[in-house]
Amino acid sequence: MAGPVLAESLLLYLTQMVDLALVAPLGEVALAAVGLAILPLYLFLGPVVGFSVGLASRISRATGAGREDEVERLTRHGLLIGLPLALLVAGALGLGASAVVRLMGAEPAVQGPAAAYLRLSSPGLAALFLSIVLGTAITAAGLPRIPLLFRGGGNLLGILLEWLLIYGHGGLPRLGLAGAALAGSLARVIACAGLLLWLLRRRRGSRIDPARLPGVDRQTWKSITAVGLPAALDRVLDALNYLLYTRWIAALGTAAVAQHYVVYNLQELPFMVAMALATGVGVAAGQQLGGGSEQGAREAAYRGGALALGAAVLVVALTHFFPEACLHFFTPGARPEPAQVAVLQVSGWVQLPMMVAVVFQGALGGVGDTRALVWISALGGWLVRLGLVWLLAFAAGWGLAGAWVAAGLDWALRLVLLGQRVRRRRWLGASEEPAFAR
Repeated sequence: MAGPVLAESLLLYLTQMVDLALVAPLGEVALAAVGLAILPLYLFLGPVVGFSVGLASRISRATGAGREDEVERLTRHGLLIGLPLALLVAGALGLGASAVVRLMGAEPAVQGPAAAYLRLSSPGLAALFLSIVLGTAITAAGLPRIPLLFRGGGNLLGILLEWLLIYGHGGLPRLGLAGAALAGSLARVIACAGLLLWLLRRRRGSRIDPARLPGVDRQTWKSITAVGLPAALDRVLDALNYLLYTRWIAALGTAAVAQHYVVYNLQELPFMVAMALATGVGVAAGQQLGGGSEQGAREAAYRGGALALGAAVLVVALTHFFPEACLHFFTPGARPEPAQVAVLQVSGWVQLPMMVAVVFQGALGGVGDTRALVWISALGGWLVRLGLVWLLAFAAGWGLAGAWVAAGLDWALRLVLLGQRVRRRRWLGASEEPAFAR
């Protein structure tokens, strides 16, 4: 299950790396503008991802129990609810672009380019949000190669379009930063349209029947939101936490924001590996639980955690012993600054607790135990990360490295609490549904 999801994540990561490499020659302001424009997506993705978690939990359990009619009904509701949700969230992000960028604490020189980039990206963001819902529904039904085909292809198309539009190749106008935003939007719309068309043409299971589209079933809605609302709250609180955390980083100056964006993008690769494993573990755990095996669901969590730990050890080794080689992609022909090397090395150690914790989050979300995720994220993010970032970054004088240390302590606490939840939680209980979904 995790293999195709990981392949799609790697394509997305490749796209982001190429995006960064294409935008970097436009200057530090452009680089910081893209970084600040992307970060608010964590907040606005919260409701969409939360709804997707609830949808995936129900679909994976229905798939494990062999109930194809329920899978079809749930997938149809994914479109009926996901489409207006995607339009609402992306519209709010586009219309409020200037306010969002100011709230991020951007310096005046960066605010205008960042807001313009965000506004031009908003149509593609609506398509991205809907494709997340549809792709999650398809993956939860055991078909992860389909989202890989369409969304992975869309990412490759986006690279080509950015190369054409940013620098005006092929006789097209040279649009600079605006070209990057337009290219990303067009590629996301095409990928989402492909996913929707595939669902409309399919004949069984994970499909959308156009003749049955009108109307939302109340019981189906309740079964999704019982899991999805706590997951959405968890994502929103986590995103708000990260936005406040990033504001502290922005207070260190534009150079620190650009430096953080580079290191963040390097560390997004292990995060994507962890998320792919979390998706596979969540689907496997949900299907095991749907088939009546509580031990199988727990075993999926442990195996995924072991794989994540092995990958994290590799990340630590690379960033600790070869930091300059890792940074060379962003600093061709120049030696990275010692401060940037130190930040990358610290961020590498953060991946050890983070990757395993993300997999355990996926396992709990897959079986519908999302309420626990809210208070665990609140303790780690709000009590530890925000409680220590000022102390370490400013008072102790550690700068950006101190901010990453605070993040590492946050993930360490989450890992301890999530591990206890996975070990002690009775997932199956007396009925097929979690108690709060009955």
